Amino acid sequence: MKNAFSVLSFFLASSLGMFAADVSLAGAWTIESDVAGNVSTSAFQFQQEGKKLSGVQKTSEGKDAAITGEIDGNKVTWKYEADWEGNPLTISHTGTIDSAGVINGTVLVEPMGVEGTFVAKKAEKNAAPEATKKAAPDAEKK
Repeated sequence: MKNAFSVLSFFLASSLGMFAADVSLAGAWTIESDVAGNVSTSAFQFQQEGKKLSGVQKTSEGKDAAITGEIDGNKVTWKYEADWEGNPLTISHTGTIDSAGVINGTVLVEPMGVEGTFVAKKAEKNAAPEATKKAAPDAEKK
């Protein structure tokens, strides 16, 4: 019984390692986020070296922010620094890559402690990165 469990554990661990090796997040992505009812869509670019991620995220102000992150199996995390009305923010993403290559997860805005959700998809190869769009807050909608 112990041998069967050991063999099963080995194959499970091996398959998770193969998933991480086979997943490439490098390239252009679009992300739709919903944080405290504020929906936004923006573009970002991942570079990948092994498990390490780097790249550039377009902020809601249209500025480029440096991304740092990591991929571990089907789990991915990344963050970048931004500012809002002169206040520094750290935007952190934690997600899971599904079988279609879509990343679903949560976003955390610090130091405010505000959380939300996101869906990120690889941009189409021939499509130009979409400009950042920000939905109007509910109070401004008519």
